[in-house]
Amino acid sequence: MLPKILDFGCGNGSHDEIGENRLSLIHWLEHNGGQEAVGIDVNPSSIEQIRTSINNGTCFYVMDGCRMSFPDGTFQMVHEHGVFHHIKYYREAIKEVARVLRPGGLFLVKETVSNDRVYHLARVLTQSWRSDHIQSFFTTEDLKEDLQPYFEIEDMQYYWRFALSDMLLELRLDGPLSLKFNLWINQIWVTLGIKKQMCCHCVIKARRI
Repeated sequence: MLPKILDFGCGNGSHDEIGENRLSLIHWLEHNGGQEAVGIDVNPSSIEQIRTSINNGTCFYVMDGCRMSFPDGTFQMVHEHGVFHHIKYYREAIKEVARVLRPGGLFLVKETVSNDRVYHLARVLTQSWRSDHIQSFFTTEDLKEDLQPYFEIEDMQYYWRFALSDMLLELRLDGPLSLKFNLWINQIWVTLGIKKQMCCHCVIKARRI
């Protein structure tokens, strides 16, 4: 059976969600994987870990996302969660995703961005997230511009998040109070009409041209 779904940079199986589902520590492939799905990551230890944590038929491979071995137009859907900012030449990765995604296929992007300058500064100072070096910094407009040669943007959602909340999440101490605080601040930015300018994370739904 040929795969239809690709999780680009699947990690070790501990991804959390973005937005109102931020507290969920269920990996995306837990509810979207299966025999028609594959996950790739450049880190062999991450692939070793995720193979033991997700057992729903998904296949996992050690693979460089900028040079994937899949034929052109293999997938109907590609999911990417916080991988591009760990790739120095992330535009090459976007181009490679476009190559393996068939025309009309869905590309779901969940990324950390630099719209909020305070959050951006915190990331510049720390230079890493979960021991992975941050290689690239971009805003939602930068990302949109990079996607547009290959994809039609159908939807973009913007989320603000307090930098301390990410630190607490890293320590597994992030809880309902932190989530409610972030959602409350998000509503303030919406009311003031500045949610896009203040966002730290975005979710993009795009279709392969």
